[in-house]
Amino acid sequence: MAKGLLRSESLVKSPLFLRSFKFLQPGGRGGHQGLYPIDGFPISGSSTSAQGDLSDGFATAQFALRSLAGAPLQTLNLTRRTGVAANQFNGEVTPPAGAFLVYVTGQDTAGLAYQRVLASPFSVQSVGVTAPAPQELQAAQPTSYVFVIKNFSASDTFTITAADDQGYLTGVDAPSFTLGSGETKNVTAQLQPPANAAAGTSDTLTLNVRGASGAKNFAIVVSRVTALPVIKTQPQSQIANAGTNVTFTVVASGNGLTYQWQLNGTNISGQTSSTLTLTSVTANQAGAYTVVVTNSSGSVTSSSAILTITSGLKPIQNISTRAGVGTGEYVLIGGFIIQGNDPKRVIVRAIGPSLTSFGVTEALADTTLELHDASGNTIASNDDWGTGPQAQAIRDSTLAPTNPHESAVIAVLNPGNYTAIVKGYNNTLGIALCEVYDLNQGANSRLANIATRGYVGTGSYAMIGGFIVGAKGTFVIRGIGPSLFSFGVNNALADPVLSLYDSQGTLFDTNDDWQDNPYAELVRNSGLAPTDALESALIYQYFPGNYTAIVRGYNDTIGVALVEIYNLP
Repeated sequence: MAKGLLRSESLVKSPLFLRSFKFLQPGGRGGHQGLYPIDGFPISGSSTSAQGDLSDGFATAQFALRSLAGAPLQTLNLTRRTGVAANQFNGEVTPPAGAFLVYVTGQDTAGLAYQRVLASPFSVQSVGVTAPAPQELQAAQPTSYVFVIKNFSASDTFTITAADDQGYLTGVDAPSFTLGSGETKNVTAQLQPPANAAAGTSDTLTLNVRGASGAKNFAIVVSRVTALPVIKTQPQSQIANAGTNVTFTVVASGNGLTYQWQLNGTNISGQTSSTLTLTSVTANQAGAYTVVVTNSSGSVTSSSAILTITSGLKPIQNISTRAGVGTGEYVLIGGFIIQGNDPKRVIVRAIGPSLTSFGVTEALADTTLELHDASGNTIASNDDWGTGPQAQAIRDSTLAPTNPHESAVIAVLNPGNYTAIVKGYNNTLGIALCEVYDLNQGANSRLANIATRGYVGTGSYAMIGGFIVGAKGTFVIRGIGPSLFSFGVNNALADPVLSLYDSQGTLFDTNDDWQDNPYAELVRNSGLAPTDALESALIYQYFPGNYTAIVRGYNDTIGVALVEIYNLP
């Protein structure tokens, strides 16, 4: 019963079957942390995460634990997942004392009752073993692995045995000991490959614990031999202002190490230590920094650390978002920030019916627009732009909407936060565009970002954020969904996917789950990392031009989302 995963067998012939039932524990490293199947056996009386997996064909499912004789023990409260994992059920389970079977009952999609059971029972235990993280093994060098043994039952005397595939095991430091209830003991096993061990050889170490009472469990750890240098800590991406100093550092292990730093794959003369310091950086020093670490066995190259150089204000000339407009929490809300010292003159537009000329068949027929300050006070509002007192000023700006049922306001705004709300006249529905244009780019202030909240559907109801860059600058683009739940948005998009296009419509980059982005560390360093792992983010240095960010739901899911465009200082 390796890793708590058992295959299922149906009690009757049917295409519907219980694929698996697993007990899980936190694990993984870096951007791949999550729940993984446990080593060994579950612990009796200890709450543990569990996951059941059914095949297609079921309508309802209720999981339960029964004794080997079929007597009911527990009814499990497992929650069905959504999307591509809709056949999986997750929840907390407290295994009972003694062996048990996992059952699932319910109705199939034909309305018939069914019952399925895993063919093999689970054997619960009262002693747990926690395995250490894998390590790189080096030829002729000892490596220690510390396992944690915990007794969950009455006082017991335990015996430890260990074995590995390659015969590298040199022993364990505590072959026998006694633990009271709730007590733990660290047990160290040591591996030492021979001097001629081939690089890349994998070795599986298994540590078994057995109590005098009959309690037993085990854990495994898999490592591999490397004769090359091992990079323990990679150099990290950074954002720096021009004229400041930047330091990159690598930490590596191995014998007789030498270092050579590179910029965009080219050696940097004289930079041959584990630390690279750049003084008074300029724009020419922006790029991908790596370091080659070498010893007598060969070389390894670090991952790239991206250096982004910023300086001065990088104005956005225009920011806009297109999305579906509904009622209540489904109205289109565009927030933007003005940074700097001077007031800025802007025009804010709510575009609807003229979108039909661009192939949008469900455009909002009559838009209304409200502009609010950070305290929620209304600064200005408009329905049909040509009938308001600002009609001539709007015409003079050369940015007058092309349809009389569209809205626009001009305002001189001090640095701060502002919100534009777009609705349909008389609560009508459709697709609309919220835009903010900078009418005074010479002022010592800038449009720093736009964050627009709206409904994300499928097809033409994707959320589209556009921005025009007037000067080279660094931007963070984010697609926010599940974290909106904490702000009272009940229908937030569960898993947003972000795509970025240039002015030619060419896909620039895409991201689902921001931590999977190769520049995730740079996003963290910007201070703008999303708070939910399922949200999306991209960071780039953009040149003058037009760009479009599109937010969709993973697997065409729908809900309320936020597209944000930040101009970093």
